[in-house]
Amino acid sequence: MLPRAHACLQRVLRGARTWPSARDWLYSLGIFALYGACAGGFGFATGLYAFTPNFDGDFVRLAVIAFFVPAIGEEVFFRCALVPTHAQSPNALGRVVIALLVFLAWHPLNAWLFFKDVLPLFSDWRFLVVTAMLGIACTHVWRHTDSLWPPVILHWIAVLIWKGALGGPP
Repeated sequence: MLPRAHACLQRVLRGARTWPSARDWLYSLGIFALYGACAGGFGFATGLYAFTPNFDGDFVRLAVIAFFVPAIGEEVFFRCALVPTHAQSPNALGRVVIALLVFLAWHPLNAWLFFKDVLPLFSDWRFLVVTAMLGIACTHVWRHTDSLWPPVILHWIAVLIWKGALGGPP
């Protein structure tokens, strides 16, 4: 295995095994709230979001699927694999920016390859701004906690709120 691939795999495994302390969860909750305020304010102000609750019978199915894809899947790759923790590299701004740009590019590319019906939304600048906010928040809690779980939970909850209450596609 290539040395860099081995280091990425080790970082992912370490992140999955690390459970944040109560203090780290509290800190992460603050970042979650800040993200929610910024994304919500921006989303409603620009018309990206519309309050349209839709917690029908498929919501449980959505919750299970969203936990694995995108929450775990994207966080393992875009955070754990690509971005070192703060303890591993205190100054990783270049890698953080590259990971964020790849995360942003992934969304329209993913839609273009697999979900053409959402390509207009996933290419919309407003969606990409909110996605950038999510990427920044998830990267911050990943680097702060050294754990995969706070960014996974943030990403999962953001998707559930968006799809269940703010007009995201089913």
